Amino acid sequence: MVGQTSNSYDVFLSYHWRDHAQVEALAHRLHEQKLTVFLDRWYLAPGQSWPKALETTLANCRAVAVCIGQGEMGPWQQREQYLALERQVAAERRGQTFPVIPVLLPGAEPPLGFLSQQSWVDFRARVDDPVLLNTLVNAIHGKPPGLDALEAVRNTLATLCPYRGLLYFREEDAPFFFGREAAIAQLTSAVQQHSLVAVVGASGSGKSSVVRAGLVPELRKSRERVWEIVTMVPTDRPIHALAPILMPFLEPDRSETDRLIETNKLAEAFLQGTVKLREVVDRVVAKQPGTDRLLFIADQWEELFTLCKDEVARRCFIDNILEATATTRLSAVLTLRGDFFGRAITHYRPLSDRVQGAQVNLGPMKREELRLAIEEPAKKVGLTFEAGLVDLILAQVGDEPGHLPLVEFVLRRLWEDRQGGQLHHAAYKAMGELQRAIAQKAESLFSKLSHQDQRKVQQIFLRLIRPGEADTRRRATLAEVGAEEHRLAKQLADERLLVTSQVAGGGEETIEVSHEALIRHWDRLKGWVEADRRFLLWQQRLRIGVEQYEEHHKSGDLLLRGFPLTEALEWLKNKPDSFSQRERQFIMDSKMQMLRHRWRTVSIGLLALLVVGGPLLWVGRQGVTLKYASGIIMARLHLVSVTEPEMVLISGGRYQQGDLRGLGSGGEQPVRQVAVKSFLIGKYEVTFQEYDRYVEMTGGVPSDYLWGREKRPVINVSWDDAVAYVKWLSRATGKSYRLPTESEWEYAARSGGKDEIWAGTSDEKQLADYAVFRQSRPESVGSKKPNGIGLFDMSGNVHEWVEDCGHTHYQEAPTDGTAWLDANGGVCDQRVIRGGSWSDLEEPLRLSSRVWIATIKRYDTGGFRLVQDLP
Repeated sequence: MVGQTSNSYDVFLSYHWRDHAQVEALAHRLHEQKLTVFLDRWYLAPGQSWPKALETTLANCRAVAVCIGQGEMGPWQQREQYLALERQVAAERRGQTFPVIPVLLPGAEPPLGFLSQQSWVDFRARVDDPVLLNTLVNAIHGKPPGLDALEAVRNTLATLCPYRGLLYFREEDAPFFFGREAAIAQLTSAVQQHSLVAVVGASGSGKSSVVRAGLVPELRKSRERVWEIVTMVPTDRPIHALAPILMPFLEPDRSETDRLIETNKLAEAFLQGTVKLREVVDRVVAKQPGTDRLLFIADQWEELFTLCKDEVARRCFIDNILEATATTRLSAVLTLRGDFFGRAITHYRPLSDRVQGAQVNLGPMKREELRLAIEEPAKKVGLTFEAGLVDLILAQVGDEPGHLPLVEFVLRRLWEDRQGGQLHHAAYKAMGELQRAIAQKAESLFSKLSHQDQRKVQQIFLRLIRPGEADTRRRATLAEVGAEEHRLAKQLADERLLVTSQVAGGGEETIEVSHEALIRHWDRLKGWVEADRRFLLWQQRLRIGVEQYEEHHKSGDLLLRGFPLTEALEWLKNKPDSFSQRERQFIMDSKMQMLRHRWRTVSIGLLALLVVGGPLLWVGRQGVTLKYASGIIMARLHLVSVTEPEMVLISGGRYQQGDLRGLGSGGEQPVRQVAVKSFLIGKYEVTFQEYDRYVEMTGGVPSDYLWGREKRPVINVSWDDAVAYVKWLSRATGKSYRLPTESEWEYAARSGGKDEIWAGTSDEKQLADYAVFRQSRPESVGSKKPNGIGLFDMSGNVHEWVEDCGHTHYQEAPTDGTAWLDANGGVCDQRVIRGGSWSDLEEPLRLSSRVWIATIKRYDTGGFRLVQDLP
């Protein structure tokens, strides 16, 4: 069972700590199948030499299940699977069996290194599948797989491509990494001689693959020295990226939440100098008897200068690495692009002195090396190339540096288009050959999107580009890309044009362009960047300001002012979809500070006397705040802009109000004729963009649940909130706005009193063209068709407050189109909502459907629209 203290186990579960919950649940299910399970290496007695104890434990297990989740395998897991595969080979030499079973968890990408294994269990679709669990149990017992299990294994193996496309080779893909043997040998020798080594090469030369799939496996094979290996990329916060890769070694038994807390504490201790990396390394090695050295890999070292703008954090990071590699059992390998070498290495004399003589330059692959990289992975899976195809690819590569990712990309495409076991000339030609393949793939995907999605894809890519003399990719969080674009970002990642990853330590998910080859070769993307270069360069400077503002606890001294603020507001006006929420908030905070400063220069008394003559009298008398009154005055003086709703004229007339077809409840009866005067009504529901201007001046921002603001209808506003907004807007503009009456609302929704079940149609099959419903969140206003008089979202998207008080029927209701308030038993602490919402089924979207709820109620399906009386 889990926690077994016996010396013998049926199965050893190898896993990454981030997958602990899923693997522990699997362990319990295996225990229920009467299997003894070794779940975690921390059941080993403390103080032992852990490599020897691990070998002993594995020797007493009858099988090993390697559980593979989303992301790369962990350092301990790598050690475990190496030992398991070694034992499997030794057992086969003796004519025995030792099952090593890859177990795929949700989100896993099958590692190429396990391609030769006969038993795979693929839980990616469903982790609690009883049939797959039985397959795993049989594999643990060493029973031959049945026909169904063999078919499942074949289906899984069919998804394994021997090429990585635009992605780097991982340690677990090492058996399929060919062509860089000389560079790997040189790098391995350098690491054995120097504690700090830099791997330098052009973009696309394969630096990450050489280190991860070349150097690391070589070190793990060593019998002379046991290495523990950790890998990171610096990101914009290098110290905060360093801490989480160390914490699992220091506190292996912590929960994920506790580990996050301790990780932040460790990062702050590094920055404050109260803890040094050398001390942490000594502690890690001490807690792992038998570990000889710790290898620290900092991939994409140039990010210290392209992303990190905090000189203190950068210097702290570099100095800690220099000190620890000089005084402890820590070795470090840095990978960086050659065009950043001067800035990232020679920029700092202590670092350049250490790297002197310990630099491995990775040049373009020789023709025969590239041939190995192309042909050998294919041989391992029984693939062949049509005669002359490999020579054609090699000829097109020539001696150009950085073509390796393009080669891998076309090889993956050839594998996808394979016929039988052969890769063909026709498929190569159809994809556009080497130079045009990646652009053609991107263009093909782009052309299949809707116009709206194409615009979103453009914004996604532009947020992931760092413009410069040579445009490079930029890593961003999914939150920065925007909630509305998550679906498309994931789709592009599935097609390998983007790549997602998790920040170490369980932080935010990030996304980036899969390789800079895409930036160089996709003409459409290059055109976008060129057209927006001025803006992108400006936005790059803005992001630095945002980071400094947030790091200094939003100090007003760091906000924009003067021309920079004017420029920012102009960009925000012209390109509203190009800003993240953080950037937008920074600009709006700057604007509000400017407005506050401007207000202080104006005499409130003079303005009240000469211009307004009223708002100041509210202060004190009616509980109106100075902030509220000053906002009204500034709006009336045009010192700030107010976004007014776009209105549609509704000509008056008579119509039958209520449930004309008997589809609803008694609350929609009796049907009666109502006369409505002409009025103006909002073309759209009030949006966050409109409402946020009000709350900027008065406070109380309603939540959007991270669904996005801007053109989405405002939600989480009570009837009282809506009325307060109406009063504010009326005073700020000098116009008479109000909420519609029920009669006005239904008359307008029915396209001027027509007999329609839903706004725009009575055909249920067409309803999806007119209404947002059966969804997980609201959509931007106007995303569906309008009704017959040009009004959008009268059915669905959000419920809309009206003026009328709650009544259980229409008996004795006004017939002149006015609001029905407290007469005839009206309950005015409850008001009516109409139109249905994004979460509803078809029924509540009917135009006669009505519900009344408390005026103080705020909820995620509730909004409103405005009307205006004609003069």
